[in-house]
Amino acid sequence: MPASPVRDKARKKGQAIPVAPLQPPTLAVFRPWGIQRELVAGDLPQRQSYEEILPCATFAVMKNVNPLLWQHAALASALLVVLLLTGYLMGPSVMVSTPMSVGQLGVVLIAMLLSGLAVRKSEDGVLSYKRAFGHVMLVAVVAIFASGVFSIVLYEFIAPADFVEAMIRTVKEKTLDSMASFGAPSAMIEEVESTLDADLRKGFSTAGLLQGLLWNALLWAIPALLVALVVRRKPDAAF
Repeated sequence: MPASPVRDKARKKGQAIPVAPLQPPTLAVFRPWGIQRELVAGDLPQRQSYEEILPCATFAVMKNVNPLLWQHAALASALLVVLLLTGYLMGPSVMVSTPMSVGQLGVVLIAMLLSGLAVRKSEDGVLSYKRAFGHVMLVAVVAIFASGVFSIVLYEFIAPADFVEAMIRTVKEKTLDSMASFGAPSAMIEEVESTLDADLRKGFSTAGLLQGLLWNALLWAIPALLVALVVRRKPDAAF
């Protein structure tokens, strides 16, 4: 190595020889570990909130629904509303009559069955039990929800107060007569009669109607399980 005037001068004075830093000055400005940490943190998957996940999940479920379902659900909803409106025009005795209850039950069951058959036919005659249950249950939920909303509008905004009172009296009389016909003890009938009026008024309120709507939707899961057994069909076994 050729002699350097700086080294020679340092040796003569007994000073340390200056050595250039081994790390390039351009890298000395940034700490390497800081850059790596930022890169790693940026690559980590971010946790999604429920507000972000729920719309995506709902869209995925709705996208998987056969469009034929909505036709049957809309038809069942319209028929239930027509039945309720007819009962309202004919009076409380018709609203709480057995034919009215059977008619509403039949509308929903037929809509569930026809919807399942239509979905199966449109999907090449193959329909799994899980998919069948989901479709027929959704038909029932939509129809029950529509009739429940109409009932709330009817009792809260359309029907006069004396109509609701007449409904309460009619339901009370039918309930007590049914208990007597089944041979219920007098003490039990009196106990029920003492609280029945308040319970019926609560049931015809908006909160009571909403609670009844939710219970009806849950109870329809049982018929949906049975209808799904009827409309399901596995693919033919390949030979």
